[in-house]
Amino acid sequence: METLSLSGWLTIAVVAISTLVFISDSLRPDLVALLVMVALPVLGLVSPQEAVGSFGSPIVVTLMAVFILGRALTATGVGHYIAGKLYRLTQESCSRLRVGLMLAGMMMSLFMNNVTAAAVLIPAAMEVARKQKTPPSQILLPLAYATQLAGMATLFTTANLIASGLLASAGYAPFGVLDFLPIGGLVALTGLLYLALIGWRLLPKRTAHEAEQDASLQEPGELLEFYALPERLWIVKVLPQSALVGKRLSESGIGEQWGLCVLAMRGEEGHFRLVTPEDRLSAGTELLISGREERIRALEPLGLQAEEANLPSEAMLPGDSALMEVLIPPRSRAVGKTLRDLRFRQRYGLSGVALWREGRHLRTDVGGMPLRFGDALLVYGPERNLALLKNDQDFLPLAEPVSYGRTSKAGWAVGIFLASLVLTAVHLLPVEIALLAGAALVILAGALSMDEAYRAIDWRSVFIIAGMIPAGVALSKSGAAAWLAMHVLHLLAPWGKAGIVIGFLGMTGVLTQLIPGGAAIPALLVPIAIHAAEQSGISPRLLAQAIAIVTGASFMTPFSHPANLLVMGPGGYRSRDYFRAGLPLVVVVVVATTLLVLLRL
Repeated sequence: METLSLSGWLTIAVVAISTLVFISDSLRPDLVALLVMVALPVLGLVSPQEAVGSFGSPIVVTLMAVFILGRALTATGVGHYIAGKLYRLTQESCSRLRVGLMLAGMMMSLFMNNVTAAAVLIPAAMEVARKQKTPPSQILLPLAYATQLAGMATLFTTANLIASGLLASAGYAPFGVLDFLPIGGLVALTGLLYLALIGWRLLPKRTAHEAEQDASLQEPGELLEFYALPERLWIVKVLPQSALVGKRLSESGIGEQWGLCVLAMRGEEGHFRLVTPEDRLSAGTELLISGREERIRALEPLGLQAEEANLPSEAMLPGDSALMEVLIPPRSRAVGKTLRDLRFRQRYGLSGVALWREGRHLRTDVGGMPLRFGDALLVYGPERNLALLKNDQDFLPLAEPVSYGRTSKAGWAVGIFLASLVLTAVHLLPVEIALLAGAALVILAGALSMDEAYRAIDWRSVFIIAGMIPAGVALSKSGAAAWLAMHVLHLLAPWGKAGIVIGFLGMTGVLTQLIPGGAAIPALLVPIAIHAAEQSGISPRLLAQAIAIVTGASFMTPFSHPANLLVMGPGGYRSRDYFRAGLPLVVVVVVATTLLVLLRL
């Protein structure tokens, strides 16, 4: 075998280190990709133009246009309309609801980002589940899986776009809009049948009482119980000698200094009422506070007397107050910021009283915790103020389907999107130009504003793709891809073409569970696969397409795909639920893709 050059070894080192960092999740994936983009030209492995030029590549332009067009379909209510039609067919059947949701998710994912499709459907799914007394855990994970399955059948997913761009860089024709449908479509339908007939049995099972409770989580009593707030509720009385007598609540430090949440106040009138930061504390005032006992006891030296609040839920919540769950959706500006940073109380007149994160209740210092994508936040305050959150793209309410204010533009959004697809399908315009024109037209038509278009783009995905494309170029340019392909062929050659296909797809199936989002996987494997295919007589396009399809099988952990993480809170899932339900589905996808590829050899 040929000796690898120094540039080849350096490229392998950069790729290996970045892969390990991706797997360890010690740095954000978009930051890792940016560092790779910087490291490659610094080491002389690609030119500066090759490194930064990826930002203007057809792949990145196509992805940004897809985000904008998908957001236009969402903003005009098209996705919600499709979902509503399917829900009417579910009647009172949990299995029909589950299948209807999966079909809606798959249909929408063909035209928009997978995570966006899931985010649009979750509130409506929760609403129907409550009416049917269906546990959310029985429907939301299949929805997340279905959106990923549908992405295998279309060009408009990150992995498929990267594979297309790398093929073009290697001198092959890029993929067209419909090229993934013959294999990816059949794989997606196979996965859907598995979920509908067998896979749902592996979802978390609950008793009838738990199912009823989970299905009606928008009732205040159930929300309090689900977030285990009664365990952390205290009545704190202001004693006459307290240093806080006469001070405003905002000056007391109860929230900012001790991380506690004041829910209500009871004065001489004898009943609880909502509080404002301007309320003054007086001797005898009783505060209803949520927080850990050690934090509550820390207030006693200030002249406050605490006791557990053994009250029924209706007594805890004043008549003009309400509770509501909201999710932190994709591309939310709240990610990485605390409620204090966002001036949440001042902006909305609401308080965040609890978080559901990775299967755990967090009820102390909620205002000081940096929010993460997929967090479920329990908010509390005047009922009239909840409407403010329903019109804010940074929060996704679970109380009811989100309202859409531009339904009159729905026809324009659908027509423009379909026209863009037709222009690419008949090869009148390149994919990136047709979709970019469509993105401009939906803005001109009033379906979306320019500011909303900028916000619709998932810049993290853009940076990951733009950062990892130069890695694929470096692998080919340095000879590392060819060298690695020779070693792979040496190991797999005894099993012939079938062994090569099985080896690459099996490796992809494992890596896609370990690297969040999977965007880096085709950038790493497709250049190697192209060289291996050329030397073994396999179609490089076929093998690259198969790797991209299997990259979409990110089912085994909540962190392997953003759609999985998005349903974790409202579904009440734990990590073991994903492993149990996702492992067989990964096997189904890998086996189905392998068989379909082998039939085409």
